[in-house]
Amino acid sequence: MGSTDAKAYLASLEVVAARASSGKISGPGRYQELEVWRGVEFGEGDGIQEADRMITTDRTLEKIIDQLDSTVANAEKDFDIETETTTQKDEEKLVSILSGFPEKITGEIVFCDADNINTDGIYPGKLTYQDYVPVEQMAEACMQNYDPAISSVAKKGDILVSGFSFGCGSSREQAATAILAKGILLCRFRINNALIALEVPKLVERLRQSFPVPSVHQKQDVTGSSQSKESFDSSSHAPLKETPRVLTWRTCWSLNWDVRRSKVEIDEGEGKPKWSVKVSELPANVQEIIVRGGSKK
Repeated sequence: MGSTDAKAYLASLEVVAARASSGKISGPGRYQELEVWRGVEFGEGDGIQEADRMITTDRTLEKIIDQLDSTVANAEKDFDIETETTTQKDEEKLVSILSGFPEKITGEIVFCDADNINTDGIYPGKLTYQDYVPVEQMAEACMQNYDPAISSVAKKGDILVSGFSFGCGSSREQAATAILAKGILLCRFRINNALIALEVPKLVERLRQSFPVPSVHQKQDVTGSSQSKESFDSSSHAPLKETPRVLTWRTCWSLNWDVRRSKVEIDEGEGKPKWSVKVSELPANVQEIIVRGGSKK
């Protein structure tokens, strides 16, 4: 358990079904029920409704236009495209800040570009059942199963940004306390251990645009020896060596979370864009738990 060399994994029924569908270990993702969904219809034949079997050209065009309108509307929601009036109304809502809780939280972004980083990736299972593990050892073990080189990248005070479904897997408080020991902030499974978190899907998408994963076309030729070229058993082409993927990026981007206004401001660096996005409010009861150092203290 908790090893990157594991050959078998415990998984929910949803994950097993998603793995069978995708051909690799993957999460089920986020599903949204279609507005036209009316349940499963049982019967015989090809499943085409009689109303659609003899459809005119005009009706076909109407359906295509309706689908395009729906796609545009969903895209506007996904990318937080808002009218000026809506933005002004949202900015008028201010969150009350409890005494001892920071009004603004700022740090440099460290980006772990992966979805479904589970609790084994955050904190190794081999340490989970060991009592009285020193804080220093927890900090050293933090995220090692995901990226052994993360200790040389992440620093105290950084803001950790990961892909979707971060912190999935088994429930273990060490996944949160290890990141606290490391001195960085993250999103997910954290309130009881006084770990401040935030969900900003637009930020993840923007980071992936700016720090892309090397594609299969970005491979480098590996020079073969003269003997291999003369061998009848060797290929006429030299093998390709894949460009190593960077698991953890030190982005040099800064994030400023205005807790009172429920807004995150992103500075992508000198000469690059600065932008902001509305986020969910941090209620007073959550602030109180964090100020007190967790619900267990």
